[in-house]
Amino acid sequence: MDLSPRLDTLRLRHLDFLRVEYRELAQEGMKKQMLVMFHRLYDEGDKAGRLLAWLSKKAEKERGRTKAKNRIRERDHVYQVVPEISREE
Repeated sequence: MDLSPRLDTLRLRHLDFLRVEYRELAQEGMKKQMLVMFHRLYDEGDKAGRLLAWLSKKAEKERGRTKAKNRIRERDHVYQVVPEISREE
């Protein structure tokens, strides 16, 4: 039995997966750059602009904390569902 077509299919799927991952990382990087530009623009502005920049930075920090908490919950859920996975990884 020739496994070559099956391996090619798996390689293509893996490449598609990597392409999607790369695209998501690139978009996340662009979002961060836009936020930095936004903060710089309003940090140097008038009082309302500085307040807006401060509020947006505060919201970003909260969003980051929420993401981290969600990742921890997801990880703990995986350990509960599949107890064979070691927590030391």
